[in-house]
Amino acid sequence: MYPVKVKRFLIYWMLIIYLLISVVVVRHLYAFRIGKNFEADADHLTSGKDFLVEILDHTKEAEWKVSHPCSVQNKSAAVTSVNCVGAGFYPISSITEDANETQFIQVRESPLCYNWYIIATLNQRSNGTTAHKVWVFQVWVVDPQHASADEIQNKAQQPSKPSRIVTQNMKKRGQIPTLLLKRRKRDQHLHSQSITYNSNTGAWVIEVNMQFQYEILLVVKGKPEVAVNGCLVRDTSLILSLPKFINMLHPPLTGMDAEKLHGDLEGRPQLIQDPCTSSVALLVQSDVVSLTQDNFKSFSTLYLLKQFILDNSLSSLVVLRAAFTPTDLLLLIDGAIIAMDKDTGIFKAVPGLPPASMKLLKGRHHCMPSTVEQLNIIHAVAWGADSQAFYLYYGKDTTSSSIFKQVMILMELLQPFGFNNNANVNIHDIAFDCPSGKLGVLANVTQDVSHALVILVYNTVTNEWTNLPYWIDDVQDGVYSMMFLNTAESALLFWNSNQIYYSYQNGFDVGTMEVLSCNTSVLGSTPDDIIRQVLVSDHGDIVILMYPSNTLYYSRINQHHLIKLSANELQGVQHLLFFDSLGRLNSITNNSSVSPYPLALHVAGSVYPEVCKYRHFDHNSTADVYYLDLARQLSLSASLTYPLYYFNTIKVLSSSNKLLKQQVVDKFEYYQGWQTLNRTLIIKSRASLYGVDDYTQQKEGAMADVILEMKPEMTDMSCKLPDAMTVHVSLGCPPGRHLQVHKPTQCQMRANYTIPRSALQNEGGSVSTSSKEVLYNQDIGCPIKTHYKDTFLPAIDLYDGDVLIEEMAANYILWEVHGRSDYSYTATMQQAGCQSRAQTWEKMQQSFNDGEQPQEGIWGPHNYRHCFFENMTTPRGDDDLLQPYEILNSTGVNKIVWDTWRNDSIYQFTVLVIDPQYSFCHLQTSFGVSLIGLNPSDAPTTTIMRLSIGLFAILTLSLAFVSYFIFRKKHIEEHELYFAQDDEENGEPGPSGDDVAPSINVFNVARKRHKWAAE
Repeated sequence: MYPVKVKRFLIYWMLIIYLLISVVVVRHLYAFRIGKNFEADADHLTSGKDFLVEILDHTKEAEWKVSHPCSVQNKSAAVTSVNCVGAGFYPISSITEDANETQFIQVRESPLCYNWYIIATLNQRSNGTTAHKVWVFQVWVVDPQHASADEIQNKAQQPSKPSRIVTQNMKKRGQIPTLLLKRRKRDQHLHSQSITYNSNTGAWVIEVNMQFQYEILLVVKGKPEVAVNGCLVRDTSLILSLPKFINMLHPPLTGMDAEKLHGDLEGRPQLIQDPCTSSVALLVQSDVVSLTQDNFKSFSTLYLLKQFILDNSLSSLVVLRAAFTPTDLLLLIDGAIIAMDKDTGIFKAVPGLPPASMKLLKGRHHCMPSTVEQLNIIHAVAWGADSQAFYLYYGKDTTSSSIFKQVMILMELLQPFGFNNNANVNIHDIAFDCPSGKLGVLANVTQDVSHALVILVYNTVTNEWTNLPYWIDDVQDGVYSMMFLNTAESALLFWNSNQIYYSYQNGFDVGTMEVLSCNTSVLGSTPDDIIRQVLVSDHGDIVILMYPSNTLYYSRINQHHLIKLSANELQGVQHLLFFDSLGRLNSITNNSSVSPYPLALHVAGSVYPEVCKYRHFDHNSTADVYYLDLARQLSLSASLTYPLYYFNTIKVLSSSNKLLKQQVVDKFEYYQGWQTLNRTLIIKSRASLYGVDDYTQQKEGAMADVILEMKPEMTDMSCKLPDAMTVHVSLGCPPGRHLQVHKPTQCQMRANYTIPRSALQNEGGSVSTSSKEVLYNQDIGCPIKTHYKDTFLPAIDLYDGDVLIEEMAANYILWEVHGRSDYSYTATMQQAGCQSRAQTWEKMQQSFNDGEQPQEGIWGPHNYRHCFFENMTTPRGDDDLLQPYEILNSTGVNKIVWDTWRNDSIYQFTVLVIDPQYSFCHLQTSFGVSLIGLNPSDAPTTTIMRLSIGLFAILTLSLAFVSYFIFRKKHIEEHELYFAQDDEENGEPGPSGDDVAPSINVFNVARKRHKWAAE
């Protein structure tokens, strides 16, 4: 054992040595940087192509050292070029008199030497009668090795001479650029109105007529087989933007009396991006507040009218916080929150808040689509002096006014942490979960001598409170911040001034992030360093920027460690960082100068020699949101290729297993030393809505947003991004889903027509006493023409907007909107396969006494019961199944049959899907039917007319029969009288006796006929 004095002496000298090493490292770490003549979003440099290296301090002599097969053009120059002719990881060292720094770079073989350069302008076009806007793109090929300074800085308006030569050579070999709409995995071709090559400028000119809202991502591709000097053209991405706030005030130009907004003179600059449109951002600086809407190419200064300042009693114009919503820009000024509307550009005070009491304002970090659960989504939250209350921003109300609503923290949630309702709550931060309607409240709770940092979760949809299963007792002084991550299992980051904590797997994996190779969780290069920004990209990158040293740290979602990155690109002035919509990291300085940061390149060099545990991960997800209806299923697949000697698999995670049925199908493929797992995930809703009493409540409970995640089991920061497939599934009615009936598109529609009283029924079922004049609803389109003798069944399709989904094959009912009853059904309940009495309009209406009840309220998916199983609780008679079956289906035997005598019969039907398991949507539509083939001579008759005609026919036949016998008797008597007279004239005796009379008569008749014949 050492004496106490010796121990103190050793500890003292160890601290001195540590401080000296720290000073040297802090002063000279990352003394050089890689040049900017390469793709900023690439994770490697290209073999055989020069790249620049630069000593930051040009006043010092330096010596460059590289390993084979790399070479340096000038080993002693402050700025020189390096060329590596082989693929691999290579060290580059700069040696100065007081420092020796080494960085690793990754070099790959690639034939993609050239890039596309694009200039986009929005021009006005006119065809003589109407004006429209057209996007015009100038596109040419640029060689980064010989590009001009303007081309490297994206400021060029025409090709440089080397670029013009390369472009002309590409054109001669048949190259031509193609514009595509960039998606997550599958790019969509855009229809070009024209594409021409301008030989004078050396660029293609492409005109495209397209419309989009605020921001769109494009990619320029060429023919992959066309090369010049063995080099191909790399696909190049582009962000196009349109102004979101189109009518902003410019007081200096209009002479309006206004004051300029600015930031805190002693505070740090702030950069707030629109979560759904990265091109729109607010830069808050000490002297000005600027808004950019074109991806930081230009800025507009924000002003407040003096009259507005007086009306709202604002004593300060300092913007403390800001937040973007889909419709507004919110600013926190002097304890009040004001909103600038995107359509008018006018600032208005937001009601629903205590006057001049707000201290903090927070918006969303992630973009939230308008899905089923998020119809009334909340986009901002504010809180102030009241430690137990915060305010949710609900956007526009029915009066088109922005409004906040108060929410009180449920103090009973603090009991598991050992606190009661008298505890003091200090809200540090509030953040929105993604994608649910939940938000987290990070609060410091104190009572007597106890204190803890806890996270409470509030559901804005159900108004329910929960808490995460952990707390922190060792609470440091200062303010804590928080951010939720876009993962299937709830995950978040929270941090103070120099430490960052992670919470993964729904709060069951919690800890402090440590810096690799340093074994410390305290961040910063100096004791004064504090965390300035924590950024998370859509791909899962986590970037931490320190202030004032501009030190950078990097990690990924679900990782527990940090790595330190080169921050040489951020030297000299204070920077802020942001990710754009393409996932690229950029920095912006106080003078609004923007430059890309090669994040992937520095990460690849920093994690070397760590090797990824798999070779390739891929998936088929192409949409930002998948809308999943009740009767449909979604198939997602992912593939993972990994070495046979490593165990790995694809994990499937869900944010809500109780809402989805999941089926996993695996298929394996084997190569030399490699194994590929192809995993297919089939999901559908678990909801069972048939026969439930609380149909509406259960249906709403089954509609929600769910995050699905498929990712490798074993992954680290050396693996290429994206290393997970994160899918947003919205369970519910897809936007624009509706029914369409096949019907003519052109016709001459009648304005009105008359329904005869015989076709109308009163409520009691009796025939109406009068006819009815009705208007034809022009909105339902042309009527379907069908022959009155033909059976009829409408052809109905299911659509999402203009996209055909399928032929609708669910059970449905229909009714004539004006009460016509002169139609029936071809099938009986028995013929339809019923085992019990089926529902009918008559039976369903008997259960409603309210005459104002709409038809869809009487009978629909909420109370539909089928008849295909014998219902023991509803006994049926022998003749029950002989009644008409009033439910239709495109695949069933039942159809409509007409019962009318008019030749101009028109019907207006409404169709309603009643199968509760078919869709979350209320599927209802209307259509018209016009009968043809009818004329008065062959018109069918009613029952009374049939009886009348039958009775008339019987009477007519009876009269004809009686008349025949009367006529016959009279005719015979006349003949007998004639023959008797003739015999008397010829002297022949008349008949004597009854026995000879017949023969005499016959003889006389015959003789008379002979006489007639002779005459």
